Amino acid sequence: KNSRLTVGGCAAKSGSLAAGDELISLNGIDVTSMSRTEAWNMMKRLADGQVVLNIRRAATATAATTLAE
Repeated sequence: KNSRLTVGGCAAKSGSLAAGDELISLNGIDVTSMSRTEAWNMMKRLADGQVVLNIRRAATATAATTLAE
């Protein structure tokens, strides 16, 4: 789960993600069995541009969100 957002980061700027959101997939790749470090390292290796995140919020159903830098 995302415990906090980086100030000035893409997620914070878009307003689409919130603290407590759970990342389900990244560009169609299931990350639910990855550790936080593995998922973070995968995100750091992504090329600039559009990223498709599938997230789960505790109070709502799973939502797909598209972010672009």
